[in-house]
Amino acid sequence: MIKIVIVDDDALALTKLKEIIHIRNTKIAGEFTQAADALEFIRNHPADILVTDMKMPKIDGIDLIRQAKQYVPGLEVIAISSYKDFHYVKESFREGSVDYILKHMLDEESMTNALLEAISRIRRSGGEMPGEDVMEDSQNALKEKVFSQMLRGEIPAEKAGESFQKYKIPVDFGSTVLILCEIDDYPQISEDFQQEDRRIFLNAVRNLIERVTAKVPERIMISVKEGCYAVILSYVDVKSQLYIYSRSTQYARQINENIKKMMNVDVSVSLGTLCMSIRDILQSYEECRAVLAGKLFEGKGKVYNNYNQDLMQKQEKVSGQTVKPEGSKLYQKLASADRSCLADVEDIFDGYKEGKVPQMVIDLGIVEMLNAAYKVAEENRLEYVKEQENFHVMYHRVKRLETLDEMKEVMRAFYRKICGGVSKAQKMKESGYSKYTAEAVQYLKNHYRDAMSLQQLAEHMGIHYAYLSKRFKQDTGVNFGEYLNRIRIEKAKELIQTGNYRIKEVYADVGFNQYNYFFKVFKQVEGCTPVEFEKKIKNV
Repeated sequence: MIKIVIVDDDALALTKLKEIIHIRNTKIAGEFTQAADALEFIRNHPADILVTDMKMPKIDGIDLIRQAKQYVPGLEVIAISSYKDFHYVKESFREGSVDYILKHMLDEESMTNALLEAISRIRRSGGEMPGEDVMEDSQNALKEKVFSQMLRGEIPAEKAGESFQKYKIPVDFGSTVLILCEIDDYPQISEDFQQEDRRIFLNAVRNLIERVTAKVPERIMISVKEGCYAVILSYVDVKSQLYIYSRSTQYARQINENIKKMMNVDVSVSLGTLCMSIRDILQSYEECRAVLAGKLFEGKGKVYNNYNQDLMQKQEKVSGQTVKPEGSKLYQKLASADRSCLADVEDIFDGYKEGKVPQMVIDLGIVEMLNAAYKVAEENRLEYVKEQENFHVMYHRVKRLETLDEMKEVMRAFYRKICGGVSKAQKMKESGYSKYTAEAVQYLKNHYRDAMSLQQLAEHMGIHYAYLSKRFKQDTGVNFGEYLNRIRIEKAKELIQTGNYRIKEVYADVGFNQYNYFFKVFKQVEGCTPVEFEKKIKNV
């Protein structure tokens, strides 16, 4: 197993790094916002790859690489920075970095390419024993076979447990969740398939599920019957049941939504309860099967959350009451920018306070409220919310607070921001813009500082750049580059008006690479130079 250490003094950037690392047979052994902490970890726990930001206080990336290599001479390094400073580029390569990635170009593809190159170098130098992969693959295949036999009723749970012990296969049952996924109307969908068509279709479904759950430390995916998959997720070393619940709920929803979006078929998904033993896994599977049988009455293409219901029932027995936000109603109000949802949030927290409900109930409520908000943010492409205030950031921001009143105000402020973003998106649509133009304009307003091209934006949106170019020009009356420049100039004017920036500081902050070009565009758009504009402001 390849061990990776990631370092960035920006906690949000660190979260992004974690989210884009998806390489088989690797694990993030450590993540740090302080270079000194990373060095101490590497000294005691030798790693294979170091992924580090370069511009950091106290110990910068160059010093970190240099000192880390004293502890682990064969350490491979991937350097990341938002600074196009040749000094960092030159020095990082001198210290042996595999790749140098600028932050605005950092994505899953660039990180994957860099990691694959690093892993290739490690294996060529004999840093990882080839037999380790073979042994791990063999164990995973045997795990899958035993679980498959158990879920299909071919062997009892006790026999499955004995098989794991007999072959010395490590299985962690302390924090495991089962998700059951069933393709709706599969017999009708596949009736005209040739054998090869069926294989391609089922492989595509399987690959989508594997991609969604790729971040789980250990997972086994079993085809219990054609068109139906059981996914056993084991959160090794994770003690927080709330974290497990939150992540598993997110995965269940993503499986449902991604298969619908990518393959245009419905899938019913049932999320089981927390399993502490192999017998629990079998019981959870049977419960999920029973729940999916209920789609006869409930309908197809839904996500059924047994985990949430089980926890809430246990808490009801303890507290004698349940104060639970209705996620569907909050979602509906947020989706329509109905600000009465702010009063709903207030009522929820006031109910917690008045009822003195257990912490677990409050935690589940926070997750429910955040899930409703992020679903709306996803649908409305509120990129700044997903990037700057993602679930991990918001959840821990609320959890750090010590009183319900503080939690209430933070959640209300977050909901207010979501409502504002949805309202802007709706106005954009009502302006007569097509949905693609509206989405592109919103993206430009949120990412005007980044270097981007029309082709990059089209790829991000999942459409052909020629089509986007045509629709954008039809709707806005100007081409992509001109529209982006207008946004940047408006932002530049705002900065100049504050009086806190020198002209030569403004151009880079709003996304221009050269001052002369910024000067030229500013005059074209405003009819005066930036300096003349600044003088006008001062005179006023």
